[in-house]
Amino acid sequence: MAVIRPSFNINDMETGEQFAHTMRSLDLNIPIAPDSCMLKKEAEVYGRKLQNSIVIQPMEGLDASADGSPGPLTFARYSNFARQGAGTIWFEATAVTSDGRDSLHQLWLNAGNADSFKGLVNYVNEISMESHGFVPYKILQITHSGRCSVDAIGRPRPLAVSDNPYLDLALGKAEIVSDEYLENLRDSMIGAAKLAKYAGFDAVDVKLCHQYLLKETLCAYKRAGKYGGSAENRFRLAMEIIDGIRQELGHSLDIAVRLSAYDSLPYPYGWGMVQNPGVMKDDTAEVDLLLDELGKKDVELVNITTFEPRFAPEGLGYMADFLDDAEIDPYRGAAHLLQATRRLRENHPKIKFVCTGLAWFAQFAPLVGSGGIRDGWFDLAGFGRNVLADHGFVPRVLGGGSPDSNSLCLRCDRCYDMFLRDIPTGCPVHDPFYKLIDRMDRSSGEHCPEHDTQGSVL
Repeated sequence: MAVIRPSFNINDMETGEQFAHTMRSLDLNIPIAPDSCMLKKEAEVYGRKLQNSIVIQPMEGLDASADGSPGPLTFARYSNFARQGAGTIWFEATAVTSDGRDSLHQLWLNAGNADSFKGLVNYVNEISMESHGFVPYKILQITHSGRCSVDAIGRPRPLAVSDNPYLDLALGKAEIVSDEYLENLRDSMIGAAKLAKYAGFDAVDVKLCHQYLLKETLCAYKRAGKYGGSAENRFRLAMEIIDGIRQELGHSLDIAVRLSAYDSLPYPYGWGMVQNPGVMKDDTAEVDLLLDELGKKDVELVNITTFEPRFAPEGLGYMADFLDDAEIDPYRGAAHLLQATRRLRENHPKIKFVCTGLAWFAQFAPLVGSGGIRDGWFDLAGFGRNVLADHGFVPRVLGGGSPDSNSLCLRCDRCYDMFLRDIPTGCPVHDPFYKLIDRMDRSSGEHCPEHDTQGSVL
């Protein structure tokens, strides 16, 4: 894994002005407001009012029951999110097929467990109403894990739409799925959207990001057949899914997309990159083309991300993560992603954009989120690990205060390490319950109490 080598120590910064000056001196210009007041601003998507401009980002907890339904720890995590008071909760990646899960503990929505998801939605609504007097806008991210998929007993079984030597090196040689497989996946996605509507979600996210299967169709330049080659073919599966949902549900269920702005892998294996083989540089041309098509389908909400915000599309890009001696500056990567979000929003003013990567700005994350909304870089500020680490993050920020310095996300990746070890995932630094899970998993002979919520501080 790459060595994180920041260009400055953000913990040495005492004021937003000092932080902004440092970023400018490094030519990493990002919007930084003097306060977080813009996060309190009401917003609107699909004609629905959002109580504020904060989005809790999708974060997998790996705490589902064997049949893919939400487990006790899932309910505990989302009760924390509901108590925070964000206007929008973007629910985590949820598989739509049994072979599309990245873990046997990943959520999987199917006809046999839709009532359990309905129970989770009702639980979130009740807690939010009791705590804040409103229900949040709720988006379910439906997906297929692609190269991160596992088989029926939990062993890796990477599935992909096209050969990719970079990702083969990083994630293992993948099995290339057929057009028929993708057509069946299309039908499963449409079916999952109908179940999400039944469960009470306001929207589904047709997930087109990271290294997952649907997103890989966007850069299937070398694939033959109707889902590869031309832009029309590479966009086809996403458009068929959206059209199918509309045909089944009309506009009774909103459709959102979490979209990678670029891959930090060179063409012809990376999406959103200059179409010059081997060149590590992003290019929004095809991203803009896709957003034009999404706009024609009445997709009004897009959450911009990339493989990981810390990796900029320059130098080694994403592949730095698989070289022990590689060094990266995460602030350069996070700033680049915010700047890409700004460019896309400028080009598509009818779409509402959510930003990603704010956790890297630590105590100044609310100021960057507020500044981005003020300056028109994005419409909604997405917070992920910040909320996982600090159970009072959103109410403190909405109340005009600063994040608790004792509960700040340390950007240490220990939550991600738990995810990679396939155990229930939370913040093992600030949450005593997940600290216990982490310690017990690391200790020989002990077992993780993955379905025991007693003692959880969530």
